[in-house]
Amino acid sequence: TPLNGGIFSSQLTPAGDLLLTGNSCAAPALKPTTTFGDTSQCGLIVARINPAGSYVFAAQLGAAQSGFLIVDPNGDVFVSGQAASSGFRTTPSAYRTAPPGSAPVANYLCKLRGADGTPVFCTFLEFGANMMAVDAADAAIFTVNPDFFVNSTLFRLDPTGSKLLSSVTTTGALTYVVPNTDGTFYVSGAAPNGNTFYARLDPAAGL
Repeated sequence: TPLNGGIFSSQLTPAGDLLLTGNSCAAPALKPTTTFGDTSQCGLIVARINPAGSYVFAAQLGAAQSGFLIVDPNGDVFVSGQAASSGFRTTPSAYRTAPPGSAPVANYLCKLRGADGTPVFCTFLEFGANMMAVDAADAAIFTVNPDFFVNSTLFRLDPTGSKLLSSVTTTGALTYVVPNTDGTFYVSGAAPNGNTFYARLDPAAGL
């Protein structure tokens, strides 16, 4: 792969293709098949490579500075990380079309179509947000730990990326989230006293 030295994350699709994210400036020879945002800045390349070693697509997200991958059962790609507040583009109906606050970098989340890498949505997220999982309803799950070890909030973002479906706050810093088939979540993290905790959360009930 031309993403030499600049790979951030990798995943396999349900079809067995390899997904990689990397810095576009570390792969100047790789020509994206689709672009989104300000590509005059270094951004993120999301590449899908089939078992024969050929590129299915290479999508460039302008101004995105990092990218963590999650693939849903349909093969669509969720990519999240940090992006420059200026130059990163959101889709028109995004949950957050502007970054929170005035920091030069902000957290983002994009959902890309597995077939060609074009965006279903791109949105800014709350400051310090971490993408954790995708549930059975194809909702993106992310957490925010505003006061590390004190409390965390788990959010569900609808499949169109336009609104929050639910949220639930728990004591401690969440580090792992596993969606259950009944809409609840198994979580683990660090309690304020430093001990590890495990819990089952139900966003619908606020618990």
